Order: sequence, then structure tokens, then C-alpha cells
Amino acid sequence: MIGNRDWSDFIGRTHEETIQISLDRVRGLAALLDYDRPPWPDNRVPPTGHWLAMFPYTRQSELGHDGHEKLGDFIPDTGHPRRMWVGGRIQYLKPLYVDQPVLHRTTITNIEDKTGKTGPMTFVTLNHEYLMDTELLLGEEQKIVYREASTEPAQRPINKPVSKSESEYDWSRQFMPDSAVLFRYSAVTFNTHKIHFDHEYVKEEGYPGLLVHAPLTVTLLVELYTSINPDMKIISFDYTAKSPLYDGDPIMLYGKELEDGKVLLWAEDCAGNLAVTGTLQVEN
Repeated sequence: MIGNRDWSDFIGRTHEETIQISLDRVRGLAALLDYDRPPWPDNRVPPTGHWLAMFPYTRQSELGHDGHEKLGDFIPDTGHPRRMWVGGRIQYLKPLYVDQPVLHRTTITNIEDKTGKTGPMTFVTLNHEYLMDTELLLGEEQKIVYREASTEPAQRPINKPVSKSESEYDWSRQFMPDSAVLFRYSAVTFNTHKIHFDHEYVKEEGYPGLLVHAPLTVTLLVELYTSINPDMKIISFDYTAKSPLYDGDPIMLYGKELEDGKVLLWAEDCAGNLAVTGTLQVEN
């Protein structure tokens, strides 16, 4: 069993790269969301559009078995073979614009070993900054977990309609994440993690189907809100991935307006299990 380890050599490590969120990628995301053209005004990048340029252009020879860049260079090799994006918090300070060169700075702020239901795991916290010169436009804290391979294969949820009272939500939408959707999101974000497109690999990881990207589900939730409230200014968004979603199973997206400019957003799987939750803070 891997216990508490000293990660001090990795805490504070920083990677910087100048990026541009191209019109082609924004058009690709718009098409995935079923728009003829990007619906976001004034040539702005959509609220989760910074993820379109988040994944590095890693050389093919430097990819690991799971399709991600090999660990041990920037992010340490935790000794755990499974990787999941489990949550984060985005702060919106100034707009990002299509084809605008910005500096993307990533810093490792915390690494912590824990033990969960599946055994030992390591949580890595990254701080992302998107800057124009020295001005911070957008900041995000991202949490990733690395864990052991599960000894018990995951079970696909049984599709059963869940009835909700209309008082429980203000907006809802169903979304079907088929393999074409997952391929397109992987392509538009340059995400080569095999759990989203390789059927043989997901069997190896013990899953009953291709996994829906956590950031794709978050994108769908935010788009549910912004499509109905296009003029509202988003200040921040906290989100957490609770359980996996699979290709071919419908996702139910919900939103409810709370007090003081807060908006609760959540996604449920086809059996009504909570998959992703999030809270938007919008300007009153």
C-alpha cells in the first residue's frame, strides 16, 4: 500500500504556453452542441471554451498506455494507473476572444495521497491562469485523481424514467452522448484519453462503455443555462463529478435558480443517479 509521500519537489512546478482558441475549434464545439454557427456573441469564447486549448500537443512517442502524456515530467508518476477529472472551480474575470493569443500558465498547487473505496489514490490540484500580458482573464482550479485499477467491473445503470416535480427545476434537457459525440469532443479538445473512444481499453479499465468526458458534461450544463439566459454575466462556476456517464445512455440535465445570483446545475444518468453537480454565480 502506498502511504503518505513527500511531493514537495513537485508542488509549485509551473508550465507556461501561449495558446489561441481558434475559430475552427469554437465552430466544432458549436456543431457538437447542434448549432449551425457559434451562438456566442462578439467573437467571444464560450464559458467552458478555454478547455478547447487546454490539452498539450504531446508528441506521439510521449503518450502513455492510456493515451495521456506519460507521467513523471510535469505531473509526477503517482504509481496509480487510472486517471479521472473530478472537479474544479472557474473564475471569470474578463472575456476570452476567438484567435486571441493568451498565456496559459499551469501550476501544481497540491498533491495528496488518500485511501478510498477502491484503495489508495492520489489527488493532484492544478491552478490554471489565462493571461493577456499580466492581466488575469480567467482562472481555474482543477482537481484530478489517480487511483488503482478496480478489481470489480463497473455496472452500467439500468435505464428507467425518473419523474420529477416541476418545482424541483427551472430548466431541463435530455442529451444523448453517442460515440460520435464523444469522438467529436475528444477531437475538438485534442484529448487522447482512451476511455472516451477505445472500446477495448475501457474493458481493460473495467467500464461497461465509453466514458463521457466530465468537461463535456459541464459544458452541456453551462450551455443549458446560457441558452436560456444569454445576457447574464457568469462570475464563477464550481463543479464536481460524482459518478460516470456512458455512451448510449441518455443524460438528464437540470438547472434551478437560487437566491443571490446562484444557479444550481446538475446531471443525472439514465437511472436517476447524480453524475455531475455545479453552482454558477451570476451577476445580480
